[in-house]
Amino acid sequence: MSTINNFIIGWLLVSLCLLIGISNSFAQNCPHQLKGVLLDQQTSSPLPFATVYISEVEQGNVTDSLGQFNIPQVCSGSYLLSISYIGYKGLDTLVTIPMNAPISLTLRPLNEQLDDFTIEDQRHQRIAQAVQSISGIELQTKAGGDLAATLREMPGVQALKTSATAAKPVIHGLHGNRILILTNGVRLEAQQWRLDYAPEIDPFIAQNITLVQGANSVRYGSDAIGGVVLLNPPPLRKNTGIGGEINLIGFSNNRQGTASGMLDGQFKKTPDLSWRIQGTLARGGNAKAPDYYLDNTGIKEYNFSGEIGYQKERYGISTFYSQYNSEFGIYRGSHNHNLRDIIDIFEGEVPPDTTGFSYEILRPRQSAEHELFKVGAYFKPTEKGTLRATYARQFNRREEFDITHGQAILDENLAPQLGLKLTTHSVDLSWDQTINSQWESTIGLSTARKRNNFSGVSFIPRYTSLLGGIYTIQTYTLGALQLEGGLRYDFENREVELEAETPTFNYSNISYNLGANYRISNFWHLNANIGRAWRATTVAELFSDGVNHGEAAVELGNPNLDSERVFSGIVGLKYNNFKGLRSNLTVYYKQFQNYIFLAPASYPTLTIRGIFPTYNYEQAKARFTGADFDTEIPIRGGLSAFFRGSVLRAYNQTADDDLILIPPNNFSYGVKYQLNNDGPLDQSFIRVSMQHFNRQNHFPDSTEIILPPDAYQLLQVDAVARIQLKKQPIYLGFSIYNALNRTYRSYLNRMRYFADEPGRNVVIRLKVPFGRDAF
Repeated sequence: MSTINNFIIGWLLVSLCLLIGISNSFAQNCPHQLKGVLLDQQTSSPLPFATVYISEVEQGNVTDSLGQFNIPQVCSGSYLLSISYIGYKGLDTLVTIPMNAPISLTLRPLNEQLDDFTIEDQRHQRIAQAVQSISGIELQTKAGGDLAATLREMPGVQALKTSATAAKPVIHGLHGNRILILTNGVRLEAQQWRLDYAPEIDPFIAQNITLVQGANSVRYGSDAIGGVVLLNPPPLRKNTGIGGEINLIGFSNNRQGTASGMLDGQFKKTPDLSWRIQGTLARGGNAKAPDYYLDNTGIKEYNFSGEIGYQKERYGISTFYSQYNSEFGIYRGSHNHNLRDIIDIFEGEVPPDTTGFSYEILRPRQSAEHELFKVGAYFKPTEKGTLRATYARQFNRREEFDITHGQAILDENLAPQLGLKLTTHSVDLSWDQTINSQWESTIGLSTARKRNNFSGVSFIPRYTSLLGGIYTIQTYTLGALQLEGGLRYDFENREVELEAETPTFNYSNISYNLGANYRISNFWHLNANIGRAWRATTVAELFSDGVNHGEAAVELGNPNLDSERVFSGIVGLKYNNFKGLRSNLTVYYKQFQNYIFLAPASYPTLTIRGIFPTYNYEQAKARFTGADFDTEIPIRGGLSAFFRGSVLRAYNQTADDDLILIPPNNFSYGVKYQLNNDGPLDQSFIRVSMQHFNRQNHFPDSTEIILPPDAYQLLQVDAVARIQLKKQPIYLGFSIYNALNRTYRSYLNRMRYFADEPGRNVVIRLKVPFGRDAF
């Protein structure tokens, strides 16, 4: 293992040196460049990551985050320039080289086509970062799932589950407070320290989602150790008219139905004022494993949001409000009365509590509510500078309703055993400036106040936190080489209300980030990033004491824990010949000081609520090393094959042992057939994939309650058809998850101690977009 680690560290260092010192050995005799910018025809917004290609010389590139492109080393002559971008009508235009100035091109959006769901950040993303993407019609194969389900098929991402309905994303083995989630430019403030508390986010709210891997604490805050997930609603309309979409989704396994709709518009009389409203309803019953139903695993959800904005070229202001509400059951077989019950379940193959299907949600159950109110404004005093300001207020409520022995389970008049309320006020300011054609600069500051309260039994104490940070990011481009550096200082003052005292905890530290990207040729790109990040310990890690309801476990905090600190490096090599052949390889290394984790205790804890496994918060020096790969190979016509996967090893250097709850190695492969023509089924596709998850053989023998489950394979089928009915497009999609109805248990699901994963699930999706011109 030490050989692998030394190889990875060596590759990181050699790659960084290569980026700085690489020569112009790839230069050709053709001295000219084709430069330009690609914009949305209606909104004039830049179109990032569009394909720009000259077929005569087989040269091309992709637009950057500002919509700009540059194809170097082009000989004199006339060429046909082809441009394509998901969700927009393609463009073929004749260009003559050399050109006197960069060209400006526009693409017309296909209003009837799916919104772009590219996991790229159009404003913040830098090419020196490791970013993964899903684009265009792929959205229809993810609609209706939660955030973790939307992301987990990408290399390096898995889902940490605590029930059939609660999951959160895991990026390179890290989760919870090490992953920042920003919705509409505001970081989600919720009870993310709990494994069973999934992010309170409706994915239908977002037009684009960005997944940036690696430490990004400089730009986004001190907790961004593992990565950042950015969700942004579509921009408000900049053309008069009205439009929207309707989504209807059905799931066979738990007989769930989901309906979501969006409507946006702009009136002729107020062309600078735009608005949008959106809402989602969902209801599902008990999930079903291949051989039995999972009792009390139903879900109810209703969400809505609205935004109104006034936008001018030099200034603008918008107001946004969203509310998320859900109620879901906890599998009743995980809450047991005595030691004999829990031993029988651990040793048995079929749980004893196997009732039939029902939509009824009984105790134990949870409810969640999250509100976000945001006011954002921008001002451009010069052509090259933009000032942005954001105020946000968030309110998060969690309630846990446990089984009360000796009282009726259906007695809903009983108060919740635990209620948590978190209120957060935050202010963010940033100044973005283009110094010249090569140098871009950003400075910013952020501040927040958090107040956490509880009712019922005490699991964590009340506390108040004041946080602040200041940062700067500089980006410099020199030909094919782009460099980025950032520095940030953060502090937190936290007052905790214990029974006998009110101690104050002060945290502060510095984060930095250095990145580089080198375009080796038109087809090859190499990027590297190193950085230092940190995060303060959470109140739960210090003082939790009681039953974690959703995980069916007792958790005990450790007041002696220190802040986490990590040094990380990531290197990526990308190839894209713009003819369908592409391949990405990412290698990363993370060295933690004071890594915090939950370790199982030797014996369960008996309480008046039943008997539960027990976990203690511990801390250790730890090392994470891994790699992600993703390759797609064209075969013939619209047929292609793909292969992707992830490998990861996490080691507890303090105990000279493996770490617990680390994703096992996994990979998937399959074939896809896609139509690319101007006919009624344009962009339709069908994909068949086999997902393989290894058994996790690297785990601490002394702390695992039961051994990790066996390896398993899952067959998945996805398809989307675009059907044109006169002028009305309709998108019909279906997916089959666990198509072979395999019985298995996931190592990353804490419910694996008690029950199998859900069986086959057939999902039918219908999307109907609509729009109307000015009225």
